[in-house]
Amino acid sequence: MSNKPVHPFSRKARILVRAQHRDGKLETKKKIQSKNLLPEVEKIRWFRDNLDEEKKSFSLAAISEFIEVYLARFDEELAEIQAKKEKYKGQVQSRNREDILLKIREQERAAFTTTGFMIPDLTKPKNVEILRDWDGEAGTMDKITQRRFKPFVEVEASAMAVESSAPAQSPSTGPAPVIKFDMKHGPMEKKG
Repeated sequence: MSNKPVHPFSRKARILVRAQHRDGKLETKKKIQSKNLLPEVEKIRWFRDNLDEEKKSFSLAAISEFIEVYLARFDEELAEIQAKKEKYKGQVQSRNREDILLKIREQERAAFTTTGFMIPDLTKPKNVEILRDWDGEAGTMDKITQRRFKPFVEVEASAMAVESSAPAQSPSTGPAPVIKFDMKHGPMEKKG
């Protein structure tokens, strides 16, 4: 190809300009997407970094406790902010960070108790292994299977035992009548 200058109104110039615009749009879209995925990536990184190295999978009760620890991750910072507020009473303090942390904690707690909290599925040993080997990048996050978990409530065995509420069939009543449905005339009782 020759290194001749391209005329500004030629087809080739329009193709080059379109390509530059497309590359710019793709770059902007990529930045926005990575910014939107950042909280999700941080959450999965936290679970990866805090996994018990010896366990291959976790029970629902252990996962529920694990999520509770995750939801309490801002408690120390909130206590520090509260201590500073007490120390500097009467002075105007920036509440921005405190408001953000409280809002995040409230939203995550609401998600956990209502619809369920989306985290990597730690009940499957293969998924736990994939999570441990994950490089921490947003692009490879789709290899990790995620699942919604709600608070685990252990039910006693005595409460789970359900007595049969169906009455015993007595010889005097006989079997229940069979109802036959006719399209023209509606339901009709069939006799014995």
